[in-house]
Amino acid sequence: MIITRTPYRISFFGGGTDYPPWFRQHGGAVLATTIDKYCYISCRKLPPFFEHKHRIVYSHIENVQEIAEVKHPAVRAVLQWANVTEGLEIHHDGDLPARSGLGSSSSFTVGLVHALYALRGQMTNKEQLASDAIHIEQQLIGEKRRFSRPGFCRFWRL
Repeated sequence: MIITRTPYRISFFGGGTDYPPWFRQHGGAVLATTIDKYCYISCRKLPPFFEHKHRIVYSHIENVQEIAEVKHPAVRAVLQWANVTEGLEIHHDGDLPARSGLGSSSSFTVGLVHALYALRGQMTNKEQLASDAIHIEQQLIGEKRRFSRPGFCRFWRL
């Protein structure tokens, strides 16, 4: 079993200037920091003895056979992006509720990506995690909201 702990963050100013359509034309800078509140993701390979292939536990419980059936958009996108073929059980616990304005969805995505790398025995670095999470959120999920992108802020830490 793999357990990741990813901090939530606070942006002091500059939110939105780190979004590609803005910073490509105007440049941008964000000042943000992490806080002592975390998103926890546990992930393990699920033995084939269950009726379901994947179990995802957050504020809901999803037991599904196919990744395409997963309702949670970040989980579905990350599992598709990672080309997951084995059954997985994923649990989310957070120190803060969703939509708190403290980057909870980004922390969730980073934590899940990190857990999948670790589950496969692969080491990764902060820059790669940030790049992967940005790609998943912006390109695969199509997130259009404003929040700090770690790849464009030197003060962001995992």
